[in-house]
Amino acid sequence: MRNEEEHIIDVEIRTGHGDNDPIHIFYEIQNSLIPEGKVFLGDKSLKICRFCKQDSNQTTFKKVAHVVPEFMGNKKYFSNFECDKCNDFFSAYETSLASYGGILNTFSLIKGKNGHPKHKGNIEDTETFVRDGQVVIRIHNPESRDSIKSVQYDEKTGLMTFNTTKYSYVPLDAYKALTKIGLCMLTDDEVLDYELTRKWLIKEAELDAEIYKPFFLVFQKTGERLFPHPWTVLLKKRNQFTNEPCPTHALLINYGLFKFQIFLPGNSKDQWIWKGNRLTLPIENLISHSNKDSEKQLSRSFDIVDFSSAEKLINPRHSFRVPFKSKK
Repeated sequence: MRNEEEHIIDVEIRTGHGDNDPIHIFYEIQNSLIPEGKVFLGDKSLKICRFCKQDSNQTTFKKVAHVVPEFMGNKKYFSNFECDKCNDFFSAYETSLASYGGILNTFSLIKGKNGHPKHKGNIEDTETFVRDGQVVIRIHNPESRDSIKSVQYDEKTGLMTFNTTKYSYVPLDAYKALTKIGLCMLTDDEVLDYELTRKWLIKEAELDAEIYKPFFLVFQKTGERLFPHPWTVLLKKRNQFTNEPCPTHALLINYGLFKFQIFLPGNSKDQWIWKGNRLTLPIENLISHSNKDSEKQLSRSFDIVDFSSAEKLINPRHSFRVPFKSKK
């Protein structure tokens, strides 16, 4: 996926089913954050920022630093190695990631820093919010064509279709918010292998967009299960697959109605991969969808979102379907 005049690499996305789960075949769980109690990553007495490398003589560590963004419902996972300046700087990344989630953040029924998030449709003039534990959609101009199309119900399929907009966001910033979670979950020694990534997060360096294009692909699934508290799992490539051309670390993030999988970019020990002609990306079965064709042959599909663009998307359209049962 480099310039044609240079080296071209083929990306092989591996999926499976049942016990054949590629991500857990190639990787083992290294670290996980599950909602069983408060966790503080890093040494409290060692005030050195993991991201800008400044210590307490150069910067401050007064704010509570969330490993997982608070809008995801995180009330339990914190770090001792993020300074206040980096905390403020990364807030823009988290805002883009929250805006990417759009109205589904409201449907997730998750309380963030300012309670349940509200959503306003930019075109169809709707307002969606949570009241008494239920999602309420208020259509301000129900006779307009856009408002009529904003919510539609198909009695045959039992699916409710929503057509709305998201708030504006920068895809690459949203991806950086996910990557930052992964860097927080690494050991102190492993962070050294991601020096380029660290500098990239604080805009002191760049990751070549052509080379790292496959890493900026986010594998996503929505709506199958509701996670009221975020779950994150950091996976590391198993020793027996050292020579397999797949990234050293993968990250699974679950919150609300979202499941994400990414591969951490910029590891210095992964540079050998680009000397070959193949990159392997194993995908967790829970991220992909099971499909059967007319001959009942099973196949897998998945939703891929390209987060490589640094251009702001202005109120992009957002359409999705969810099962709906009428109370009539």
